[in-house]
Amino acid sequence: MLTNNSSKSRDVYRDRLASLGMQVALDQVLTSGEASADWLFHHTALRRPFVLGTPALVEACERAGLTPVGYDQDPDCVLLGFDTTLTYARLADACLLVAAGLALLRHPRRPHLHRSPGPSAGRGGHDRGGRGDDRQAANGAGQARKEHV
Repeated sequence: MLTNNSSKSRDVYRDRLASLGMQVALDQVLTSGEASADWLFHHTALRRPFVLGTPALVEACERAGLTPVGYDQDPDCVLLGFDTTLTYARLADACLLVAAGLALLRHPRRPHLHRSPGPSAGRGGHDRGGRGDDRQAANGAGQARKEHV
């Protein structure tokens, strides 16, 4: 069983499936958080992520052999997940780390988030009446979405 939601642990999904009458072993459940942490461990030298995610994503990182750290504990990347516990302070810390040059790793990959760098990168200023070039990037991203479907 797979889910692209990293905000809950695989035990939660196993239990939810059991409540629906599906008996699934814990090792048969894979969250995007588990997959991201595993990929980070096996395909990069990055080991100390600043995690912008729920405790479930932090735990997934620990199980994969990573050491999640705070802003002031010398992280080597920023791992972004679906975060139901997000605070402005943690978001500001993540932004400062990325601005300082740390890699930003996110999941799941969403084509509409891939835009040219600038002040409105990510979910972009086009949603809030940004510059024309942001709208062009958004229109191009819409095409990418259609191609992936």
